[in-house]
Amino acid sequence: MGRNLLEELKAKGKTIILEVEPVDEDDSDTVKRERFYLSNGFKKAEQIRYYRDVGETSHTRQVSGIKFFRMIRMFEKSIKG
Repeated sequence: MGRNLLEELKAKGKTIILEVEPVDEDDSDTVKRERFYLSNGFKKAEQIRYYRDVGETSHTRQVSGIKFFRMIRMFEKSIKG
């Protein structure tokens, strides 16, 4: 995602959620990506749970390493909670 696309989404009030690989000091690309996300207002979520409806069974997954940009404060509560 480029900076222009991020700005378009922010201007429309869209919430953006990214799954981000951990920073590896030996891999300069991960360091650059982390810097890019932070400079564009992304925050690290403590946890995110999502539910996937697959017909007869539902699947719950908890993931970490998620960064998000949110337009409203209530969204952060729903991410943490």
